[in-house]
Order: sequence, then structure tokens, then C-alpha cells
Amino acid sequence: MKPSFPTVLDSTIIAAARSCLQKANLEFFEHWKPREPSVHLHAGAAYAAGMEAARTAFYLQGHSEADSVAAGVQALLVHYGDFECPPDSAKSLERTAGALEFYFSRYRLGEDKAIPMTLPGGKRGIEFSFVEPLDINHPETGDPLLYSGRMDMLCDYENMRLGEDDKTASQLGASWPRQWDLRSQFTGYCVHPSTEVLTEVGWRAIAALREGTKIATWKDGEIRFDLPSQLIEIDFAGNLTEFNGKVHLLATPEHRQVVFDQYSQTYKTFTINKLPRNSGALRFVSAGIKRGGVDLDKNFIRLLVAFQADGYWKGTAAQFHFRKARKVERLRSILTELEIEFKEREEADGTVRVYTYMTSEVYMLMLSFLGKKKEFDNWLLSLSQACLSTFIEELKYWDGTDYGTKKAPLYFTTNPINADWVRTAAALCGRHTSMHVQHDTRSNSTQYRVVLNYDCKHSVHLTPTEQIPYVGKVYCVTVPDSYFLIRSGGRTLITGNCWGAARAGIKLDGFLVRGVSILKTKYDTLEAITYRPEWQLDRWYGQLMRDIRRMIAAWEEGYFDFNLDHACTEYGGCPFKGVCQMREPEQLLRMQFQRRKWNPVTRMETLVEET
Repeated sequence: MKPSFPTVLDSTIIAAARSCLQKANLEFFEHWKPREPSVHLHAGAAYAAGMEAARTAFYLQGHSEADSVAAGVQALLVHYGDFECPPDSAKSLERTAGALEFYFSRYRLGEDKAIPMTLPGGKRGIEFSFVEPLDINHPETGDPLLYSGRMDMLCDYENMRLGEDDKTASQLGASWPRQWDLRSQFTGYCVHPSTEVLTEVGWRAIAALREGTKIATWKDGEIRFDLPSQLIEIDFAGNLTEFNGKVHLLATPEHRQVVFDQYSQTYKTFTINKLPRNSGALRFVSAGIKRGGVDLDKNFIRLLVAFQADGYWKGTAAQFHFRKARKVERLRSILTELEIEFKEREEADGTVRVYTYMTSEVYMLMLSFLGKKKEFDNWLLSLSQACLSTFIEELKYWDGTDYGTKKAPLYFTTNPINADWVRTAAALCGRHTSMHVQHDTRSNSTQYRVVLNYDCKHSVHLTPTEQIPYVGKVYCVTVPDSYFLIRSGGRTLITGNCWGAARAGIKLDGFLVRGVSILKTKYDTLEAITYRPEWQLDRWYGQLMRDIRRMIAAWEEGYFDFNLDHACTEYGGCPFKGVCQMREPEQLLRMQFQRRKWNPVTRMETLVEET
């Protein structure tokens, strides 16, 4: 039976695939692991738990250096548990705990140059993890593949901002740090502070967004309101890229942008500086379909639209004054369905007045929605998709025009607040809007004409761009599904959030790796800082994409190539060497291995139940 392709990838899986595709297949597709867990992985996990506990105690809880190290050792002991260390290994419980104490004797808390940085929201950079979508879709589900990563610390180090990892090793040398190069992304992808995000109470400037505020997020055409996990604010100096057409965006060159491919009928994500501008197939997406929300009587929604357009308050009644017979007929139908009593009177000029007799409950309910000024408000954002669609469809019968299937309907108003809410509601119904403003000299009023387009996809190729010099703050958020709804220049757009380390609002200068070698008779330490220019990070990401495509091709073919001249002889050896050298390896696999699935997010293994 063909194994499933992993949903989440990490540097461990990618490194295995680069070493040998067959090794990656056995270990991460079929989930075979040696029956005896790796002492290196177990001791390393216990060591990491101890490091995190010690730093938390010192930097967050204000404990003394001695008490913080003691807390770290205690956490290490608990995590190591009753695991039996192989006799030939130096990574026993006692030696691993000793390595932690040795580390803090070399890099003393309070004197260490590497200090956990303060992140947006006041959090400290002790242990940082991320799970972000890639620009390649899963071969089975069609959803974006996810890439997971982890750093032990985001730190300030002699006026630099670094990602930091702590490693245990059997031996250290000049070449040891190189194996950890380019295991994470360091760049930030953000938008101009004038960009707005849609909250549950309306549009807010992204620069003014506060923790605990839900915003409209997007996934595969659907919109929900979710809490961002990070609010990001960083300094930027350089050129922002501006798209200015049916959609508008002003963002850093590395900002992640989702588009729809008309040829493959799939969503794809590019950084702006890598977006194929000459492709006639790619489309920006400016709207989505809202999921969840409150269901109200659809005829009550219709009554609100009718009253806002042609009604007025008179005591506890709502009155209407019409010249068009079609409006009278539609209002009769709505009031009858709602069982609201009414009377009609034809005036001398041929107009018709409709008088309603509302109960106090109905009157107060309508008043709570529209107010005395008859204005739409943020109650629209709480409605279900069915109610929102009813609202948009009803507009054409009152302050609107319906052209049938020939062209998009229009909505007219002299109230800019109502025009704004109609455009917002339409964006939650998968419809793109444009607005034309015109001053009527005869009535000395301003008319707002909103076009309710059915298509919310717009050509990337035909959208003009410009490079705008900018020095100042840029902003972004991190949301569960990676994409969210923005409004820029009065136009809506679905865009992407930050990637990798940039989730914390930090553009890192480099990466610090610290190792402690654990031998049976001594310890040693080594640290190294690596710096990567932007072009090398781009090269790393490009290689990652190619590696994943090779993995997908092997999975689709059903055959993973062997690399007998490399993986079998690499440092530490390959546990599957004996398996690969056998003609019929199944018996050996079941004798010496068991199936445990690696979770890149939790960094843990779980036993796979045989079916």
C-alpha cells in the first residue's frame, strides 16, 4: 500500500531526502524507526527542555542564576526519565545533566552575550517555533505543504539579532557548525502601515491592531475570523512594491502573495519579487466566502434594506413613500411574510404611502440595526453567508439597478458609510466592488455608485506596478491559515502573512549555533555565527523547492532511489544499511524496527498502529 506523503516537512526530513531518498522513505514515509530509541535524540530533547526551563526561570521569573540552573537540571531529569542509556554512549542521564551545568558555567546567566530578545507583545525569545505554508501543494490534498522549524532562542548578541540553537555532540570541530547552516529563514515580509485589516467590528489600520482582536482570515476561498498569533512591527528602509489597479497593495519585496492560477485552477503563493508578472494565468483574489455567523430571517434582512433606502421613522412605525409600483409590490410581499400589519394610501400625485403597524419589539429591533440615521453597521459582519447574500441581492430592488446577466448590478447612495459597508459585505460574499464618486451640482450632493462585480479575480499581468522609496515601520500578522483579507487604497485583497522567523517581527542578522560535546571524561563547547545575504537565502529556498519536488516525483513513481555511496558511509552510519543490502528486507525491518511517526511540529514520535 502506497504511504501518504507527509503534510508537514522540516529540516530533518529534507536532510534525510538529500542524503538518500530511500532512507527518507523508510524513516518518514513508512515511519520505520529502530526499536531502541536513539540516545542522541532522547538526550538532546532532555537537554533542550533543561535549557528552556533555566532561561525561563532567569529571564521571565526573575530567579537567581543558581536557582535557574537548578530548575533547568530538574526539567532535564524529568524529561530524560527512566530511559536506559546504552553502555557505550556518553549521553547518560548524569553526563547530560553535567553538560547543562557545564554550558551555564561557560555562558553564565546574567553575563551571557546572547540575551533572549523582547518580541512584539512583550514576550521573550525563549524557544521559537513556526509552521508556515510553502509554494508547493500537497500531492494528495492539494493544500499547501507546510514547513516547520524551531530555534532555541531569538537573541540580541553584541548589537546583532540572531537565531540560536543549542546542540549536544560527541565531538566538536571546525566543520561541525556547517551542518546547521540555512536551517531557517530570516527575512520579513510586511505591508505599509496604511493597510487595513477587517476585524469583527470593522476595518482597522494594521498599525493600530492590538492583541486579542480577531481578523478576517482566508483559506481556499473561505473567510473566517481568527486571532493572529503574532502582531509584527519592524523597521524598513528600501523600495516598497506598489500594485495599483483593480486591487492595491504596498508591501516589501519579499511579502508573500497568494494568486489563483487559471490554467491549473489552483491557488499558488509567491513572494512579490518572484511573482511571474508575464503570466496571463495568474489572478489576484480580492474576496472570499464567509463561513459561520448568525442566521436571521431573510425577510427581516430585506426589510432593513428596503427601509434604509425608502423608509423613515414616524413614532413607533416605519413609513414608506414610493413612486414605483414594483417597490410597492415587493414591500407588500416582505411585510406579509413577516406578518407585519400595514396600510396603503395613494396620493394625488400618484405616489403610494405604506404605513406599518409594528410591535415595540420589531420597532426596537429595526432601530438597533439601523439607528436614527438609517446606516448600515458592523452587525453585517456577524451574519451568516446566507444572510449576507440576501443583503447584497436585495440592494438592487431599492437603491440599486439590476442589469440581469449583461453586467454587474449597481448600488447608489449619498451616504459614504453605507457605501463602505455594502462594499465590505460584498467582499464576504466573494464579490469584488469598485466605487465611483460624483458630485451632483443640481442637488448639491455627492453620489456614491458601487459596482457589485461577480468576479473577484484580477489579472496580475495587467496590474501596474511601481517601486516606492520608503523608510519607516512596516507591519504584518501571523494567522492560522497563513492568509488574510486587507484593504489598501480603498480596495480589498487576499494576501499572505510572515514566514519563518519573521513571524516574531524580527529580521535576523544571522544564526548562532552552540554545541556542547559530551564525552565520558570531559566536556567542551564551541559556538559559531553564520551570516547569510538575501541572495543566499533565496538560493536556499529554491533548493528546498527542488528537493521537495524530487520527493513528490519519487512518491508518485512509487520508487525511492538508493544512495549507497553516500548515506551508508556518512557520519554515524545509516540504521537502514542492513535493510537496503537485503533482497527481501521485510523480516529484518519487523525484527529490528518499529513504526513510529515523527511529528515535525511537536518534535515527538508516536507509535503507528498496524492495520
